[in-house]
Amino acid sequence: MRALLKKTATLVVIIVLVNSINVRAQTSIGVKIGANFAKMSFDDNFGVNEQISNSTLTDINVGIPFEIRFSKVIAIQPEINYIGKGTSQVVKGYQNNGTEWESYESVSKIRLGYMEVPFLLKLGVNKEKFGVNVLLGPSFGMLTRIAYQFESNSTNSSGQTQSSSDSESMLIGSQNFEYGFDVGANLGLEFSLPLGPGKLFTEARYQYSKTFLDGTSLTHMGIQGVIGYRIPFSAF
Repeated sequence: MRALLKKTATLVVIIVLVNSINVRAQTSIGVKIGANFAKMSFDDNFGVNEQISNSTLTDINVGIPFEIRFSKVIAIQPEINYIGKGTSQVVKGYQNNGTEWESYESVSKIRLGYMEVPFLLKLGVNKEKFGVNVLLGPSFGMLTRIAYQFESNSTNSSGQTQSSSDSESMLIGSQNFEYGFDVGANLGLEFSLPLGPGKLFTEARYQYSKTFLDGTSLTHMGIQGVIGYRIPFSAF
């Protein structure tokens, strides 16, 4: 009998706690816009006579964050984002054109667009006048767009120079390209202030991710900076 009472009491406590969390949890929706300072490396069959360097490329970062707050300390934040990734790449080397060796240099800008869904845990201090939160968690994305610009210059032993350039933009799936699946890890810091019925926030986030595409993998590193505004559903 005592065992049954203990089990019943435990069940009642669990139900009360769950109901308390559901009642106290406050759900907000927001919008954000900013930039992603991205860098990428990838597998390729570069020649032994080539030197490759990758540098940062700036692209867009927009999204809709949903905040589900359980207390002043803990919340979870799923998001629906569109984010641009990629890199600026310079390749220098030597090649044999069939009659002589020549030096060449190519400059490429590769831009990749992703639809992305992060699931973030938020831990921090949230008071009436301000809030400071650490965000961490995974993200899952799908490659939807590729754009690139390419310029190349080659110089032979006589000093003659040849130049070429090319550019293209395509939606994935429209030209026999497979969709690339992206998995990432995120760590960020958010600062918020009350404004009207909601909160104005700004955030800096570091993301490391990998895209698996056509038998190869792309490694992304990016620092994201955004500003946004969120409002609780209760305000509607």
